Amino acid sequence: MSPLQPQLLILTALLLLLSQLDASSFSAAAAGRATADAVTDILDNLLLSYDKSMRPHHSDADGIDGPPVSVRISINIRSMGPISDKDMTFSMDCYFRQLWRDARLNFNQNSSGFASFQLNEKFLHEIWRPDTHFLNGHASYLHNITSPNVLIRITSAGEILYSMRLTIKAHCPMDFHRYPMDTQHCPLHIGSHGYAGGDLTYSWRYARRSIETAANLMMSQFDLVKVSTSGSVRPVARLGNFSVLSVSFVLKRHVGYFLIQLYLPCALLVVLSWVSFWLNREATADRVALGITTVLTMAFLFMDSRADLPRVSYSTAIDWYVAICFTFVLSTLLQFAAVHYFTKAGTGELYLVLDGDGPQARLRTVESRDLICATQNGSRLQLEQMPRQADLQQPASFAVGPIRHEPPPSTPESRQATDDAEP
Repeated sequence: MSPLQPQLLILTALLLLLSQLDASSFSAAAAGRATADAVTDILDNLLLSYDKSMRPHHSDADGIDGPPVSVRISINIRSMGPISDKDMTFSMDCYFRQLWRDARLNFNQNSSGFASFQLNEKFLHEIWRPDTHFLNGHASYLHNITSPNVLIRITSAGEILYSMRLTIKAHCPMDFHRYPMDTQHCPLHIGSHGYAGGDLTYSWRYARRSIETAANLMMSQFDLVKVSTSGSVRPVARLGNFSVLSVSFVLKRHVGYFLIQLYLPCALLVVLSWVSFWLNREATADRVALGITTVLTMAFLFMDSRADLPRVSYSTAIDWYVAICFTFVLSTLLQFAAVHYFTKAGTGELYLVLDGDGPQARLRTVESRDLICATQNGSRLQLEQMPRQADLQQPASFAVGPIRHEPPPSTPESRQATDDAEP
C-alpha cells in the first residue's frame, strides 16, 4: 500500500461528510422557506377580503348585528411599585393578555399543516383588535427594548392571542386614617373605550386564577396580601352600558420603617424631656435649653411625618401619636415654667407671707423652698412636691396614652372609592 493511500481515504471521507451536511442544511433551509411561504399564502388569503374597521360578528347576511365579541383577559404580574402615597397611584410591570375569536381568520388545519402560528407585531395593523384601556390609568406604556414586547398567535379556529408587556400606572383612592398601620385597596378597571356591551364584552380567562403574580414579588413599603377579581356593567350617559373588569390589590403597609424613623425617636424625646425633673429647679438655663431642644426636635419630626402624604383634611394615626408626644414634651416645659413663676432664685432666702384669713391673719417668715404655690380644698401643695409627682405621673400617663393613638374610624362615605371614571 502506498503511503498516500490513508490520507486519500481520510480526505474522501471528509468530502462525503461535508456533502451530506450541505445537503441537510439545504433541505432544512428549503423546508423553512416552504413553511414561511405557506404561512404567507394563508395570511394573504385570509386578508384578501378582510375589513379591519369592522368588528367580528358585525352583521350576518341579512344585515342583522351578530353577538358581541367576547374578549378574555389574563394578567401575569412580574413586579409592583412604586406606590406613591402623595399622588395616590400605584405601578406594576405585567404581561397583559387578551384572547378573542375572529371567524374571518379561520383556516384549514389539514390542508395547511398548521394548528397555529406566531406572527410579527406588524400583523396587528392588518386586523381588527379591541380598543382595551384602563379606566383609572394615569400613564401606561408598552416596552419597546430591544423590540416591541408583543406576542400574536393565531389558531386555525380564528382565535387570536394578543400579549403585551406593559408598565401600568393607575389611580388608587387611599384612606390614611390609620396611616402607617393602614391597608389600602387599589383597583384596576379594564374596559373598552368605544364599544358598548352590545358590541364587546370582557371576561376573565381563567376565572379567579386569571391574575398571576411572580413568586419573588416584593415591595419596599407594602405586602400584597390579596388579589380579587370581578366584572360589572357600567352605564354611561348617552353611550350605553359598557362591560368592565376590575381587579383589586389589597396592600398592607410595613410598620418597621416608621418604628425606627418616627415612633422610637418620639418616645426617646419624651423620655429625654423627663431629665429636667431631676435637675435643680433653679438650674433655669439647663432646663430651658433641654425643653426648647426637645420641643423643636418634636416639631421637626411632626413635619417630617407628613412629608410623603397628600394634604388630607383629616388626622392620621401617626398625627395623633406625634401630638401626644408633643403634649408630654410641652407639659414638661410648662411644669418648669410654673415652678419658676412661683419661686425666686436662691435657696434659704426669707420671705414674708400672710398666714390665715380675716382679722386673725398674721405675717410670718418662710424660706423660698417652702413657699406655697397653691391651696386646694384647704390643703396646701408645696412646690417641692410638684416635680416629685411629675416624676411618677408623666411616665405612667405616657405608658398608657399612646397605646391607642388611632383617630376615630372613618365613615363608609369617606372610604368610598372615587375612581368610577367613565370609559
